[in-house]
Amino acid sequence: MGRRLFGEGTEHHRPRNAGVDSARVARRAAGTMRRLCAGLIILLASLPWRASFGCGATSDCLVTEGSYRIRLPTNASGRQLGAVIYFHGWQQAAEDVMSDASLAATAERLGIALVALNGEQKTWSFPSSPTHHRDDFEYVHAVVDDLVERFPIDRKRLLGAGFSQGASMIWYLACREPRLFAAFAPMSGAFWLPAPNQCAAPLPVLLHLHGLADKTVPVEGREVAPGIRQDSVRDSFSILGKTAVLHAAEPARLTGSEDLHLVCRRSTRRADGGVLELCLHAGGHFPIAGWVEHAWRAIPN
Repeated sequence: MGRRLFGEGTEHHRPRNAGVDSARVARRAAGTMRRLCAGLIILLASLPWRASFGCGATSDCLVTEGSYRIRLPTNASGRQLGAVIYFHGWQQAAEDVMSDASLAATAERLGIALVALNGEQKTWSFPSSPTHHRDDFEYVHAVVDDLVERFPIDRKRLLGAGFSQGASMIWYLACREPRLFAAFAPMSGAFWLPAPNQCAAPLPVLLHLHGLADKTVPVEGREVAPGIRQDSVRDSFSILGKTAVLHAAEPARLTGSEDLHLVCRRSTRRADGGVLELCLHAGGHFPIAGWVEHAWRAIPN
């Protein structure tokens, strides 16, 4: 009995039109497979496409000179994005930047990507920096090139922001390549001595925030160790914009820090968009995410 039902004996019970039915079944199967494939393609397209880039907020994007991390906004699909490229403070890393909830919320609100760079040995190498581990100018270019190739990032809509020693890196980039980013937003850090003799033209869009009670990087600068000294914010501005006079300006009101009283001075915006701004508060040494938003909104259209 078993052989007749499940073995070779089953051939005796094949329907007379089995060939026709087999062809019909084959056609139906092929059609079903096409529909399944089409559905799978649509499903994959609708998944969070940021996962396809191989790196993100919790994993490093590798470049020849180092690595960086990126968080894309939730509404990113299908459009070119602006981005804030953030330089962390001394002995921090991209992981610390990505864990900053205020900074992440700011980037999300603006609909831009948050890109966190990784300093070699958790520090930055620029002229007059206390240590030198790599060519960080080349590293930044490698990151920007990789960023616009790997992600839908608009190279013309990049904001460079940084805190403390990362802010110093921002100052040197603005001095060396004033059009590398659409705007620069350093917080609590400026040039170190010996400072540059002069900076490249044209005048960048640079907005600097600093606390008057900052003891780590005082507004007037300080000697960190014998022969190693931070320059003052005033002298840094005089080098970057020798012909840009700062006038008293309406104080910025920062999202999330509305109670922070600022005293601001700003240059007249030039025809090419260049402008300098200095805002001081009574606090100490800390970054403020609202400054990133303020600087982003200052980017010329």
